[in-house]
Amino acid sequence: MGKLARRAILALIPGLCALALVGCAQSSTVEAIHSDGMVLLRSSVPSTDAMQAIVGGELSVLPGGCIGFSGGGEGYLAVFSSGTELAEDGVSIAGLGEFKFGDTVRAQGGVAPGTSIPDDTDWLALVPEGCPIAQIYFLTP
Repeated sequence: MGKLARRAILALIPGLCALALVGCAQSSTVEAIHSDGMVLLRSSVPSTDAMQAIVGGELSVLPGGCIGFSGGGEGYLAVFSSGTELAEDGVSIAGLGEFKFGDTVRAQGGVAPGTSIPDDTDWLALVPEGCPIAQIYFLTP
């Protein structure tokens, strides 16, 4: 394989990964769990997709009451794996354990730019106004 062909393939990989991730986000069913002004988004069905990136940051309640991660001065909405529950002062993440707000979490998953998810994706209606959606973290078991 020539040098130019290798460069072309390497240039396509990030875009193909993003498309695959958005496809997962669109085809999965997401539900919202509400408690004390907070909203936890999670998959309502166990995922068979195993995204391979490591995502996470400081577990936080973000603007709008969404639960996600913060780091580097930014907030990132999270869609947690099926079975994740709100816990006292934090979240019990399916397959990982219980974390308090402020704890650092690292989990298998993926990231998609919010702009790559079509506006007609039904679960976006579950996201409260004010929640940051520039980058959305998807956690998989």
